[in-house]
This record gives sequence, structure tokens and C-alpha cells, in this order.
Amino acid sequence: MARPNSGIDVDGFYDTLDALRSGSVPPVLVIAGDEALFRRQAVEALLAGIEKVAPGVQLVTFYGPASRNEAALPVATVLDELRLRSLFASQKLVLVRGAQLFLFPQKNEETAAKRGAATPEDELASYVGAPAEGMFLAFEVESVNRTRKTGKALAEHARIIDCPVLKWERDVSAWLRRAARQMGKGITPQAVSMLFLAHGAVPGALWQELEKCCIYVGAAEEISESAVREFLGDSIAFSAYELSNAIESRDLEKGLTLARRIVSQGISDKDGRSQDLTGSVHIVFGNIHACLAGIWQAQDVLAAGGGEGELADRLGPARFRARFLLEAARRYSGREIARAFAALAEAVASMHDTGSDAALALERIVVSICAKRGGAVR
Repeated sequence: MARPNSGIDVDGFYDTLDALRSGSVPPVLVIAGDEALFRRQAVEALLAGIEKVAPGVQLVTFYGPASRNEAALPVATVLDELRLRSLFASQKLVLVRGAQLFLFPQKNEETAAKRGAATPEDELASYVGAPAEGMFLAFEVESVNRTRKTGKALAEHARIIDCPVLKWERDVSAWLRRAARQMGKGITPQAVSMLFLAHGAVPGALWQELEKCCIYVGAAEEISESAVREFLGDSIAFSAYELSNAIESRDLEKGLTLARRIVSQGISDKDGRSQDLTGSVHIVFGNIHACLAGIWQAQDVLAAGGGEGELADRLGPARFRARFLLEAARRYSGREIARAFAALAEAVASMHDTGSDAALALERIVVSICAKRGGAVR
């Protein structure tokens, strides 16, 4: 079982933002990524940098349609703004937020192209290839569709900043430690691990919790495991963290107790909004997936004949967890972890498609993972 690609390098992303903030702003820029927090940080760096390269620049912000049912933002509106010189500023930044459907709308078979005329996509691609002097154009999107004409033009002529994708604890740990330094605090590996297991690889939720922890510890220079434990207390996040520990320990009784507590207490999403039962269980399923992924990494190392040192190298800042994950890996067979992933995927799909009982789904997953089916494990 090979370890999947972790995604965009976190340090490389922030180095790029530092360069952007210092004034290295290209005429056409694309900020691309699934995570809203990273896109927001890149936009903030852009706005700081544009003031250095073009003091007094005029900012014009458009918002693309959030769904195909919303009225489209005309390409002509954006291009006209780029061609129109301001009386009050010699330079202009046109920023299109939520630009996914603006840049890559649903294709229409009856396009002007079939009638031999230029389409809005043609016009936008043409501008990207030859931007107006003194004008800056930036897009915020989830991804760049490089099969479309506009996407090809952006890939060839624009600067594309790809936001990080945090999948593994190593990725989250490196990012959390850097985020804590930005907030003026150190953070212990154990505290990082607790936050990861409590909230999963969700940067928005982790950023908010880290800010709260910084306030909680006050003048202390470092966020410790005990501080996070005290801060989480009896919260649902702590229950989710303990559930991950129960799965690693293969403690069915404890796992079921925590699952029932989660169901009774509910949970909040990454923006702090209270979720209904289904939303709560979906979030906990994400934590369980992260827990299984850690055990999978450990089994991958064991299968290759490696040990604690190799796994610790993979985990990076969370290297102290290597011993615990190896112990967990020996409690499960590879087939059992594969079955657990499959059962989790099936439960998520069932809740999404049929609205099945979320409380029952969570208990079944805990039983499916932790219950011993007889015979030796590994």
C-alpha cells in the first residue's frame, strides 16, 4: 500500500505568498484550491502586494455565480472594467471571487463559435494572452480546467498559485506548527496530534481552534497537550479525539460509549455552526477516516519490513505517534483495514443517498472496525 501524494507543499505555498506580499504580482493571477482558508490567505497576500507594486491602485471586485441557477457574470463586464481607465488611479486590480463557473461555465452546444463568431471564452482567453498595461486581473477558483480554452490560456500565460491539500497527519502537523508561529506561539507535537485527531484535516476548523487555544493559554509561549486537553474538556471535539484513540486501541466498549456521546451532544462544522445529527456524523466519519489512514501508513511500513524509525520519518512533526500507530497496526490485519475503509465509504454514501439513520450508522462503523471476528490478528 503506497502512500498517496500529499498534495501541494505547505512551505512552498507560504513562500509563494511571501513573494506575492512583497510585490511580486503578475498581470494575471489565479488562486486555485478546495480549501477556502488558503484561498483567503492568498487573496490577502495579493492585496498586500498590489499596494507595494502599485500604490493607490483601484480595486474592483466581482463575484461569480455560486451555482448554475444563478445569473452569470458577463465576461464583457469584467473585460470592460479592465479596459476602462480610472480618473482617480492609474492602475487597477480586477478580482473575481468564486470564479469557477465564471471561467468554466457549462458548455452550450449552440455556441457562437459554431456560428463562426467569437465567444466570451475566446475573448477572455485572448485578454489573458495580452493583458492591458497597468491592469491586474485575479481569479479565485477551486480548480483550473486545463481542457477548456480559458484554462489553457491561464496555464500558458497566468501565474497559478495552487493551494495546499492536507491529507495526512504529517501535512497537517507541519502546517499547524507554522500557523502557531504566525500567531506568536509554539505548539508541542502532542498538542498538534490532539487537534488533528479532534478535527481532522480541515484547515478552517483547525485555524479557529488554534486561535482559541492561543487566547486560552494567555501569556504562555507554547500550547501544550495539557492545555489543549483542558481547553477541549468535555467538548464534542474531545470525544471525537478519544474515539480515534479507541479505534487505535481496538476498544469496542469505549468506542461505542463515545459514539453515543457524540450522537447525544452533536457537533459544530468548520465554521462553528451547529450541525444536525447527520452533519455531526459526517464530520466524525472524516476523523475516523484520518485515523484509519494513520494505521494504514503503519501497516504499509510493516509490510515493507520497516519499523518505528521509518514510520517516524513519514510522520515528520508527529513522529512521536509512530509507536502508537505501529501498535494499532498490529491489532488489525490489512484486510480488516481495507474492509473498514469500504464500510466507511458505504456508510457515507448511504447517508447521502438514502438518508439512513446516522446514529445507527456511526455505531455500526465502530462495531465494524473494532469488533474482533475471531482468529489471530496478523
